[in-house]
Amino acid sequence: MDLGTIEKRIFDGFYSTVDEFAADVRLVWTNAQKYNRPESDIYKMSESLSKVFERKYTKFAKQTVKNKRKKVHQQREVTREDRISFEKLMREIHPDQLGLLMENIREQCPGAMYEEHDNVEIEIDKIDSATLLDQIEYCKACIKQNAGVSGGAGASEEEPSTKKQKR
Repeated sequence: MDLGTIEKRIFDGFYSTVDEFAADVRLVWTNAQKYNRPESDIYKMSESLSKVFERKYTKFAKQTVKNKRKKVHQQREVTREDRISFEKLMREIHPDQLGLLMENIREQCPGAMYEEHDNVEIEIDKIDSATLLDQIEYCKACIKQNAGVSGGAGASEEEPSTKKQKR
């Protein structure tokens, strides 16, 4: 995957969601890091561009989430099983992805975050329904992305799927 292919896919209407687009962009950075040495300019630039992309994508995604939150909230309420599932899903995503998830929760439900020194805890029961459902979908997308990278023939490597609830 490369940026030229992504541009062509955009103009061809290949992507049906922004998440599909984002997965391909992330794949570019991952491949650059996989196939180049850490001391190379390409590797270093891919790290830098990845951070810029994630920051900008997060801002875009937050706007999209805000627009969807009311619809999701009206569709159904969160069950105890949803909260348990979220806790399990959080443990399966990459630490960078966890950082973005925590930023989202901190912005949308500040009362659900407890920070002391270097430890951060998420009180899942204090996350509102719309935010929780959004974050469950985010975790599932991350896990799917990470699984596509680490498994199967022809798959390119993405971020490892290691995550903890506290950091």
